[in-house]
Amino acid sequence: MKERFLYLLKIVCPLTVICLLMVALIAVVNHFTAPTIEQNEKALFDESIKKLFALSEDASPEVKAMPLPEGDALPKGAVAAYAVGIEGELLGYCMEVRGSGAYSEDLRMLVALDDQGRIIDLSCLAQSETPGKGDKVLNGSFYAAHYVGKDARQSVSAETPFVSGSTRTSTALYNAVSCAADLYEILVRQEGGVTT
Repeated sequence: MKERFLYLLKIVCPLTVICLLMVALIAVVNHFTAPTIEQNEKALFDESIKKLFALSEDASPEVKAMPLPEGDALPKGAVAAYAVGIEGELLGYCMEVRGSGAYSEDLRMLVALDDQGRIIDLSCLAQSETPGKGDKVLNGSFYAAHYVGKDARQSVSAETPFVSGSTRTSTALYNAVSCAADLYEILVRQEGGVTT
């Protein structure tokens, strides 16, 4: 019995040390890469905001975070909401949302809406769809035809538009737009919006 215990101890101790070293290594790598990742995500967000609202590269939009509702009032998939303006003039609202229905991870989208609730544009921040399949849904021509320029609430009260072979991605995009429409209804139409 004692020999068996010593044998197990010889196996467990080195494995424990290896695990602890790996955890420490991951923590060190995270410490050094987290600021760069955060900076890159902010740059992507800023670039997306300019693209969504058709602003020039040198424009400096004012992006004001809007407080999200809590608990059951928060639509499933809602991440953040922003009022976007330039030089004190409100350009519209930007809803950061996730849409489920994708193969591996949810789509992370920005949905820009004007002050009447019409969709200005969409931008995908993150996705991991099958190349050649899911990206058909995420190209500008598909979502421009089905969502851009339309009232968000009306566009999600109709049937889900599908791309053949990309049903799950089409569903994820539809769910993301639906979440943005719900968030807009709560934050802008019911609460009166936010001025920049």
